[in-house]
Amino acid sequence: MVRTAGTDAAGGRLPLLPAERLWRGPRLFVVLLVAASATWCLVIGEYVDYYPAP
Repeated sequence: MVRTAGTDAAGGRLPLLPAERLWRGPRLFVVLLVAASATWCLVIGEYVDYYPAP
């Protein structure tokens, strides 16, 4: 069996050359914005859930 780069998780596609990167500019901004929003919602939700209703 011949193994080539990127065929399994251990030999994945990292590190990538700048020309091979898929996340650039606006797409990267949207992905990071969504991740930050999800994290913020989780933190706020846990904080609100910590205090029981009267």
